[in-house]
Amino acid sequence: MGFEISHSLKMQLAARTRAIDFYGKIMSFFFICACMSFYFGARNLILAKNGVRRMQMDLLSYLLPFVSFMIDAAAKRVYSVSSKTIFQLIKVILTFYFLCFYVIALNRNSKNVFFWIANVNLIIYPMIITGYWWLIIHGKL
Repeated sequence: MGFEISHSLKMQLAARTRAIDFYGKIMSFFFICACMSFYFGARNLILAKNGVRRMQMDLLSYLLPFVSFMIDAAAKRVYSVSSKTIFQLIKVILTFYFLCFYVIALNRNSKNVFFWIANVNLIIYPMIITGYWWLIIHGKL
């Protein structure tokens, strides 16, 4: 009824390979979402002239917070690290803030203050999440 050590090692290696593969895929998708979010935020801020520019829905920018939670889980699994609950709570609050202002600003023009807040968030949020992710990988949190 016992297991052979070689079989256990093969199973561990297969699980590790799947974890690294998933981490790579999520990391790529995160960078695509972050770049597009940064691009749309910068573009909206540059083209916001005399109240004509409107905030429009961008799927990749909207998915960015959800992908950031997946990349946290994948990084913690690959690097076998954990973060303190307070930092996770701060990230949840930051994500809620980002999504609230993003949804409120949809179809608002550049004369509205929510337009400006949401577009600045589109530029800053990916940088903050990337920093958070780097701190998780290096075991600082």
